[in-house]
This record gives sequence, C-alpha cells and structure tokens, in this order.
Amino acid sequence: MSNKHDGPLFFCKITPALEWSIELEAKDASDERRLGYRASGTLVRRKVPSGYGIQVHDADRAVWTTMPINDRKDIRQQFDAMLTQAMQTLASHGHLEGLPAGHMKTKPKTMTEITIERIDDALAKVALLMQVQGEHGLVYLPIFERLERERERMSSLDDRLARAVARARELTA
Repeated sequence: MSNKHDGPLFFCKITPALEWSIELEAKDASDERRLGYRASGTLVRRKVPSGYGIQVHDADRAVWTTMPINDRKDIRQQFDAMLTQAMQTLASHGHLEGLPAGHMKTKPKTMTEITIERIDDALAKVALLMQVQGEHGLVYLPIFERLERERERMSSLDDRLARAVARARELTA
C-alpha cells in the first residue's frame, strides 16, 4: 500500500479538477489483518457518487484488487462519510459552484452568528463521523470535546445574562 501521507491512516482529497480519491487502512472482515482500501472518481454532481469501486490491498500481496460492491458496507460508509465531509467543506467555501445541483446546498454558507443550536448540530455531525470511522474516529475526539466546552460556555453566558435581566426587572418594578 502506498503511504502518501503522514498522520492518520486515512485521507480524502478533491483536486481542482474535481477528481477525488480516498485511501484508508482498516482491519479485514475477520479482524485479523490490516488492509489498505482506496477509491477514486470525478465529481459530476453535488452528491456522493454511488456504485464507485473500492480496491483492497493486502500487505502479503503486491496488487490492488477490486472489492465486490456488496462487501464491507462499513468500509463503504467510511468512504461516503469522508467524501461527504470533503464536499461539504468545499461547498461551504464556494468551491463547487460550477457543478449542477444535487443533494448539497448550492450556495456557500455565509458567516452567521454562532448559536447553541449550531453547536448542537456540529456535535451531532462530529459524533456521526466518529461512529462511522470506528477506531479511527478517536482523532475527532478533541474537536467534539472543544464543541462541548463551547456549548457549555455559551449556555452559562445565556444563563447569567437571563439572571441579570431578571434582576434588573426586579429593581425597576
């Protein structure tokens, strides 16, 4: 398996020509060996492509072989989650504007006020990403914990402001 990257045992990239590729390393179905998995393609719509081929590489064999489409749904879910996250990030920065509309929002997100609801939404997304990534999902734990701290800080601030407003009302009543 090629080792084109440092850090976690997975990566996803989308080039300016909208060609995507994903590589990851994960245990085989029997949980006995670690195998390499990869897939690539070109984005033609703003949705995760379906039916793309995933190849698998065993350290004992010097070739990549095509994995049957119905095998290892967990691996396919990890690929879909990584590609979805990469596409959402690109779309939010306006980098997918030239593509026809699909399931993703077509306009980049503008900077908006951070709210507890938005933090709750981000917490849910990070939790799902952690679940889909399995043991590799632990790399997102610091992000999840930071979001929890920010939510608590905002909640505490809202509570203090509400108490201050209530006290001011008592004094003016």
